[in-house]
Amino acid sequence: MTSATPTTDPKVTPELVAKHGLTPDEFERIKKILGREPNFTELGIFSVMWSEHCSYKNSRRELKKFPTTGPSILVKAGEENAGVVDIGDGWAIAFKMESHNHPSAIEPFQGAATGVGGIIRDIFTMGARPEFCLNSLRFGPISGDSPNVPTNRRLFTGVVSGIAHYGNCIGIPTIGGEIYFDESFEGNPLVNVFCLGVLRHDQLARGAARGVGNPVFYVGAETGRDGLAGAAFASRELTEQSKEDRPAVQVGDPFKEKLLLEACLELLARDAVAGIQDMGAAGLTCSTCETASRGGNEIFDKWDVPCAEIGRVTDDGMMRVRNNGSIAAEIPAKPLAEEAPLYSREAIAPKKAARFDVATLPKIDNHKALRELLRDPTIASKNWVYRQYDHTVRTGTMVKPGSDAAVFFVRYANKILAATSDCNSLYCALDPREGAKIAVAEAARNLTCSGAKPLAVTDNLNFGNPYKPENFWQLREAVEGAAEACRALGTPITGGNVSLYNESPAGVVDPTPTIGMVGLIEKEEDITTQWFKTAGDEIILVGKIGAELGGSRFLKVCHGKKIGPPPHVDLAHEIEIQNTVRDLIRGGIVQSAHDCSEGGLAVALAESCFNPKQRFGAEIDLGDCGGSRPSGAGETPGTTEEILFNESQSRIVISVAPENLEKTMSMLGERKIPFQQLGKVAGDQLRVEIAGEKLAWPIADLYDDWWNSIRRLVESDSSAERIPSL
Repeated sequence: MTSATPTTDPKVTPELVAKHGLTPDEFERIKKILGREPNFTELGIFSVMWSEHCSYKNSRRELKKFPTTGPSILVKAGEENAGVVDIGDGWAIAFKMESHNHPSAIEPFQGAATGVGGIIRDIFTMGARPEFCLNSLRFGPISGDSPNVPTNRRLFTGVVSGIAHYGNCIGIPTIGGEIYFDESFEGNPLVNVFCLGVLRHDQLARGAARGVGNPVFYVGAETGRDGLAGAAFASRELTEQSKEDRPAVQVGDPFKEKLLLEACLELLARDAVAGIQDMGAAGLTCSTCETASRGGNEIFDKWDVPCAEIGRVTDDGMMRVRNNGSIAAEIPAKPLAEEAPLYSREAIAPKKAARFDVATLPKIDNHKALRELLRDPTIASKNWVYRQYDHTVRTGTMVKPGSDAAVFFVRYANKILAATSDCNSLYCALDPREGAKIAVAEAARNLTCSGAKPLAVTDNLNFGNPYKPENFWQLREAVEGAAEACRALGTPITGGNVSLYNESPAGVVDPTPTIGMVGLIEKEEDITTQWFKTAGDEIILVGKIGAELGGSRFLKVCHGKKIGPPPHVDLAHEIEIQNTVRDLIRGGIVQSAHDCSEGGLAVALAESCFNPKQRFGAEIDLGDCGGSRPSGAGETPGTTEEILFNESQSRIVISVAPENLEKTMSMLGERKIPFQQLGKVAGDQLRVEIAGEKLAWPIADLYDDWWNSIRRLVESDSSAERIPSL
């Protein structure tokens, strides 16, 4: 470990206090806690511990609205590094999602790589072995004529390379995720990373210091000059000068972290640890306030992990830092860690956005519209991304990236897990409450389509500067919407992350309350994917045809409009749809299941045809889609565009064998679930007849548009990272 060179501390002035991100009132509070003025070192300690990144001082009161309890919750949100959920037979899962947005904007490769490293540490310091990762990413557009496109591509390719590098080197698969592209993320990408680990109940580790006299150890990579003031950096907006904060970005070493992971898990298995805590953005400052350990030096030697005893656990509640024998800081530990000021900022709803009238939209060619949507990078296949990730290491991946949810088999626990991350930022920009509800509902729907029952949620709330009333209103609305949906679906929130100040000179990002959700699949036969399996199978839409075009990719991609209102989700109806589809899957009836989301029914049907083993066609008859149909699949006929491309919620496209059609329709009818028999899996084209109009697309053309779109965009840019064509 390196030691600091003694220096003369600068005088603590109002200007220095402000530079540390503390308000005059907060400084007065610090003086009251200490009974005196803090010195320079103590000011720095309070600065990071009371930053938004560490203390959640502008969001914690809102977070209390989340449901955090349930029969399967073993460790609640906020209690430890990650929440822990029981999955039966004495086994549990620890999982969490966190962001590395600001670092990735400044240095995309290391920013993303160290984000992966940080979330993995959160999991193994709980005593859980990390099994897999997901991610949720947002970037500015990588297509079009904007002068920012090259920068957006550089950030996109750099972040993907960083995630791939760290995950591949440490040997933890990245098995799923989502990526959106929008102008609001220019200059401020969002990089949210998720990790899940598995442990037995009796292996759970805690972060609290216990045992007076126990030694406190600093374990892991040596202190360097990278990652300085990371918490403070993440607690302010990005500006033109933010590139000067490059030293705040850590430099990752996945090989050292692999050694640290194994050493810590072995140490915990020997019951040699009284408490263990990951070092986050506040570094040693954040963790030494909470951690103590005893014994195990030989284990660190075995794994060649640097280790230094830096202190002892005391019983007087004080954190003392000595430098060369002199006390450099002396602070009551509890007020430092638990008594940061909490704020409820002013919240003002923005002016109601204009609503569009479908009748005023210029007529476009629906044949071209579907191909344009499939080429849209937000909808197009992300294979250029996930082929860079080792998604099969640890040999547990049962459903690889590309379907509605990833599925992973934990052999030693004999459990099958499904996981997904979801959020439509555009919906949230138009209506943050409804958008957050939809994010939760869609995550659960994706798990249902995989055959899983949703268990619990971790979230990552990405918003702008909370001091701006419209931004804080968005945060409050989104929290309340997500909380409502989680309560309705019975999926408590186990923890997560809040990332504020996501603004750049280009503006504030669209609000993005990312939802990471985990589910449990009872048996292997229940695993379901989104792709059609057999020619001749019957295709059914479970749910209503719908006609809600507001906030759709169709409006954004084909008409250049970000306009609402977004679709509405009826949570009671959503639950009925999901329960019924899950029962059909468990009954062995469903061949494939795919939710309707971005791009609507037309895109969902096309994606269902893109089976990696064999492409299929489909013959679809939508008739007039009138509400007079016995199935009750829709209330009123819509335009062809509305029917094909609307993004109404609570809709799942399933396919069943012909001999199971009557049984399927009978169950749907008995439960009064709206549905429509759409057609059959057949041929090598997607054929759709609607209100007398006949449309046909060769599957080969649609697949080429969808599969190769991102690769063609990225490889047309000489500055972008490349991978070999596979």
